[in-house]
Amino acid sequence: MTPHNAAKIGDGSSNFAGVIPKPLAVRGIYGLRPTAGMIPFWPLGQLFVQQVASAGPMARTVKDMARVLPIRAGNDDHALLSVNVDAWAFAGTLEVGMTGKKIAWLGGWNGCFAMDQRCWTCARPAARPSPTLAARWGEAMLDFDPAELWETWLTPRAWIIGTCLGHDYAEPALRPLMKDPARWEVQRSFGLGSDSVFEARMSRTRWHGRGQRRLRPI
Repeated sequence: MTPHNAAKIGDGSSNFAGVIPKPLAVRGIYGLRPTAGMIPFWPLGQLFVQQVASAGPMARTVKDMARVLPIRAGNDDHALLSVNVDAWAFAGTLEVGMTGKKIAWLGGWNGCFAMDQRCWTCARPAARPSPTLAARWGEAMLDFDPAELWETWLTPRAWIIGTCLGHDYAEPALRPLMKDPARWEVQRSFGLGSDSVFEARMSRTRWHGRGQRRLRPI
């Protein structure tokens, strides 16, 4: 057995902004970030603040990923924000029609996200569905400042991680054992006030509304 096929599935980890699916895609592995609350966060020290991350499965095929998802998904009375669904329904057939489905192409967001032109040459045609799928496809230009959008994620992340790891950082014996990014997150949280956290949430609300208005016509 080679390292490549040593494991068919993985139960995943917490996903902050694509930590699960994006790196895996480079290796030809599938990863899923489910809807918030699909996989209960329990046990945790608190249940309501941590709503940025979402746990999800990993697998070498979509079918294997669908089979492992029900093992962790579903309602848990300990986690009040968990979703009450029939988790084993995900292990059923994956054959669904695409008629009426919408696919939005964001591309490089008006040049904000740099990418080699050869990648665009391959990615853009691949994103357009086959006519036989009967799905709707369109380009979406979201007039929202990417720098502001970045802060809607960066600020809550620093606030949450700084709170969770602050006790370890405060211990002289434990601080050197922390990774540099973890120490950076904690240090950044020291400068965050309630106004910064609230404004990041307001920016996220604006982003949600802008996205809905732009994507609905596609």
